[in-house]
Amino acid sequence: MSQLLPGPRTPTDVDVGVAQAAGRLAGLDFVAFDVETANRYRGSVCAIGAAVVRGGEVVSTYSWLMRPPEELNFFDGFNISLHGITPEMVSGQPGFCERLDQLLDLTSGLPIVAHNASFDMGAVREACTFEGRPWPRVDYACSLLMARRALDLISYRLPLVAKECGVELAAHHEPCADAVACAGIAIEIARRRGATTLDDLLTDLHLLKGRLDPQVWHGCRGKWGYAPPPEAALGADPEHPLYGQVIVFTGALSIRRQDAWAAVAACGASPEKGVTKRTTLLVVGDGFTGDDPADFYTGKAAQAMHWRAKGHRIEVLMEADLFDMLRETRTSGVREVAPVQPCPGTGFKPDIPGLTARHRVDHEEHVQGAPVVPSDEGGHRTGLPRGKLEEGAVQWHESRAPAGSVHELGNGDVLSARHAFGVSQP
Repeated sequence: MSQLLPGPRTPTDVDVGVAQAAGRLAGLDFVAFDVETANRYRGSVCAIGAAVVRGGEVVSTYSWLMRPPEELNFFDGFNISLHGITPEMVSGQPGFCERLDQLLDLTSGLPIVAHNASFDMGAVREACTFEGRPWPRVDYACSLLMARRALDLISYRLPLVAKECGVELAAHHEPCADAVACAGIAIEIARRRGATTLDDLLTDLHLLKGRLDPQVWHGCRGKWGYAPPPEAALGADPEHPLYGQVIVFTGALSIRRQDAWAAVAACGASPEKGVTKRTTLLVVGDGFTGDDPADFYTGKAAQAMHWRAKGHRIEVLMEADLFDMLRETRTSGVREVAPVQPCPGTGFKPDIPGLTARHRVDHEEHVQGAPVVPSDEGGHRTGLPRGKLEEGAVQWHESRAPAGSVHELGNGDVLSARHAFGVSQP
C-alpha cells in the first residue's frame, strides 16, 4: 500500500554547509534509462535511452536503436503507434547484446534508475534470456516508487510526475526523452527531500534498491511490511505493489470484471465495488490513456476526486498500468531455464493470475455483421449475451491495433490490443 511520507526534513547547518561547499548534490550519481519494445513481449527491446547523472546534473545523454532478440524481432502496430520505431529503422542496427554492453559501459558501477523499473528491468531480463546471455550485475531504483512515497498525485505516470517536478518531457515514449525526464524527477525529489546521494534518498523514502544478478533478481521495494488484508490470497508477496491495496474498477474493462477482481486478489489486494474513503486505487477502463485522469467522467471517478479533496490518498491507474503490475506476481525470482516461446500475431497468453481466454478479436472489421451492444456490468462489448461467448465467437474492442490484427487467446475472455501488447504506459 502506498503511503505518503512526512515532508522533507529541514536541512541542518551541516547540510547547508555541505551543499554550499559542493555547489550541487555532489554524491547524486546514477544512470537513468528507458526501453521501448517492438511488440507485446517485454524482451523485444528495440530502443534504449540513457541519461548519465553526476553530482545531481545530467551530464550526457544517449539513444540507441537495436534489433530485438531474433525470436522477438517482429513489430506490433500498437507499439509502433506509441514510439514510431519501425522494422526498417532497426534492420541495420546492432543487436540487443551489443547495445546492452554499451549501456553497462556507461554505468561503470553506477546504479540505474527507471520510471516503473519493474517493466524496464523485466525487459532486460527477458531479452537476455532469449539471447542466451547471463543477466548483468546491476543495482537499480525506481523513480515511480520514489514519486509515490514523496508526492501526493492522482496518478504517477511519467508525464504527470514530470509536470509536478517541473521537468520537461520532450516526447513521451522517445527513450532518451523518457530517460532524461526520469533523471530529472529523481534529482528534484532528492532536492526536495534534502538528500545528497541516491542511497540517502532511498533511505529517506524507506525504499530498497533492486538487484539483478546473473541468476537471481530482487525488485525495488519498501522497507516496511503490511498486515495481510482480510481476504488476501495465501502466498501473495507482501512486497508486491498491489498487496494491501483496496481497488475499485470503473468503466468497461477488456476482461470480465470478476477476472479482474481475481487477478488483483491473487496479488494480495482487496477488490471492492464502490469508491469509499478506504479505496487506495481506482482503475480506469474504456481504453482510457489520457495523461489527466480528471478527464475521465464516471460516478466512481467523481467519488475518487471527492475523497481526495478530503485528504484521502487515492491513486488512479489506467488499465494498461494495472496489467504491467500484474505481469509479475513476485518481487524477486530466479532465471528460468528457457523463455516462453513467442508467436507473432497470434497465440499470446498473458501470464496473469485469473486470466484465460479463447476468443478471436478482429480489430479491423469490428465484428462485421454482428450487433454491438453497450458494455455490460462485466465490461464486455459484444453482440452475444453475457456468458454465451462460444468458441469462434468474435468480440469487438476499440483499439489502435493495425488493420487485420488478430489475436487467438486461451479460454474465457479477451485482452484488447493495448493491454495484450504489454507496453509500459507510466
